[in-house]
Amino acid sequence: MQDSEGLLTYLTTHPNVKLVIKPIDGAEGRGVSVVYWADGQIHRNSQNMTPPMFLDYLDNLDDYFISEFIQQGEFAQALFPETLNTIRMLTMIDPFTQKAFIAASVFRVGTSLSMPTDNFRRRGLSLSIAFDTGQLGKAAVIPHQGVINWYEKHPDTGMQLTGQSVPHWPEIKTKMLSVANHVYEMKQIKYVGWDVVVTNSGICLLEGNSEPGVSLHQVHQPILANPKAKAFYHYHKVL
Repeated sequence: MQDSEGLLTYLTTHPNVKLVIKPIDGAEGRGVSVVYWADGQIHRNSQNMTPPMFLDYLDNLDDYFISEFIQQGEFAQALFPETLNTIRMLTMIDPFTQKAFIAASVFRVGTSLSMPTDNFRRRGLSLSIAFDTGQLGKAAVIPHQGVINWYEKHPDTGMQLTGQSVPHWPEIKTKMLSVANHVYEMKQIKYVGWDVVVTNSGICLLEGNSEPGVSLHQVHQPILANPKAKAFYHYHKVL
């Protein structure tokens, strides 16, 4: 990584300021590190590193980028404070109206197994979101040997999950449809899985995925149960 010394200097002169180091072409939370300086050492996920150890780690990275650590709101923080917990919203462009619609949405919540991310395939939780009300359903962990484990409370903290309501839910839907329509108008991208951070004042868009997985949606309900999603897949000859 270029200017490793510069990054170390920034962290040591900005104690407790968190940064995210992430692969440019990564997926499923692999290779993601949250780093910050405190107590005379670098904290990287659950590992403590001396400055020489950190520089050695940086020098072995290739095709990574650094971004600010987005502070989630109180609602998302309370669900599990050790990870950034995000909405994954799947949008599609209706081939007949040329307008975006929401095919499926879940709230991803991290666990001690998925840290430092909330990734479902790394054994984070996926909670269904009721489309009309924003209420959270039961939490699922990725099936293991054909068995899905379901939780109403967080398996690590005991925090009640099921029955809570996502704040700003109507505004979130409206804003994300606007974003999906804009991206389609500008780039002709018809199918996106959005990672959305819920803040105290609204939302922050983390990223859009052009080839999003659907298992974290399918575990709750088949996407094809949505007639508009089924028509989308048929029109584009996915089915």
